[in-house]
Formats: sequence, C-alpha cells, structure tokens
Amino acid sequence: MSFIDARLDMGYDYGAEGGRSWNTSVITLAGGRSIRNQNWQDWIGRWQLGNRVIDKAQLDYLASFHARARGMLHTFRYKDWNDYELIQGLQTVADGQIQLAKTYGAGAPAYVCPITLPVDGTLVIQHSADGIAWSPWTEDADYSADYSTGVVTLLGSPPPAPAYVRASCEFDIRVRFDVDVLAAHFLAYEQRGDDNQRAYQLGSVSVQEVLL
Repeated sequence: MSFIDARLDMGYDYGAEGGRSWNTSVITLAGGRSIRNQNWQDWIGRWQLGNRVIDKAQLDYLASFHARARGMLHTFRYKDWNDYELIQGLQTVADGQIQLAKTYGAGAPAYVCPITLPVDGTLVIQHSADGIAWSPWTEDADYSADYSTGVVTLLGSPPPAPAYVRASCEFDIRVRFDVDVLAAHFLAYEQRGDDNQRAYQLGSVSVQEVLL
C-alpha cells in the first residue's frame, strides 16, 4: 500500500453525497434508559461518487485513476466541498513541531481533528506573544511543512511561553476506493457536429477515508 499524492477530481465532486460519521452503539435497557458506547475514537468519512450518468471523458478519467490506485489498495487525496478550510485555527506546539488540526465546537467536549493533507500554497502560519498582535512566519525560513502528514517543523528555537500559534489552509482528506470493480454501462450515443457524445451509467463507487 502507498499514498498517491494526487487529488481525485472528476469535475463534479462537489455533487458527491456523504460526509464524516461516528460509530455509536446504543443499548436500550428494560426500564427505557439507554447506554451509549463510542466505538470509534475519530470520525471517518465516506462519499458516494457513482450512481449517476457521466460522459466518456469522465469515465476514462475515473477508470484511469481507479487503475492507478489498484482499486481499493492505494490511498489518494479527496476534497470534501462541505469542509475543506482551516481559518486561523489555534495550534499546539510540542517539541518544536505542530500537527495541523481543526477544532470543532467550543469548550468541552470540543473535537480536535488532525489535518494530514494541507494543500501546498495555501498554508499561512502566524504567531503572537499575547494573542492580540499577530505576525506571519515564512515557510523555509521559520518553518518547514510536510504536505503528506500535516506536520510543521519550526526552524530554530520555539517561541517562548506563553505563545500563540494559528494556521490557515485548505486541506484534503486521505481516502481509498471502496470497490475493486468499476461498474458502468453504455446508455446512449449522439453525433453533435464533429463530436461523438457518449453517455454511461456509473454504478455505485465511493471513496472511504483512511486514518493514519
């Protein structure tokens, strides 16, 4: 298994259905009360890309990407259009490094989700001694970033405590295909001038988030 550092982009990903979900077991007792157990420590996303009509160019692109990923074997980047931005999110510095993360909710129990695939060219990191006046850090001068893990390494001595660090970026999600067979069947053909238009019905094919 390996990671393909490329984003699946068929041009209509924004219409994908799905999102990130939890896994909770609920047991109802005889008296009507319930016991709930959190089975997963982190949420896991799933997005349905299939069950729609596509053209030949889209089918060729998807088939090529599916073959490159060897079906369900390798992981790659996916953009969830419902949640792809971190905006001035406070970050934790530990041993001169930052694992980029996005916090959902305020107070307890807020959920902190690691960002492992920031998008190159979108990362902005700022620091402050008081949480009011902010100054930007420069990549390769003040820090280096690993865009396949979301780990930021500070170059030089970490800022003295108390120190505040915040980050902004776009990010992708690490996913794999959920099928080894890409099912599609031919629907229609139409001649439009010099172009041959072909329509295909794409079967069910989803991408499943893979946690590091």
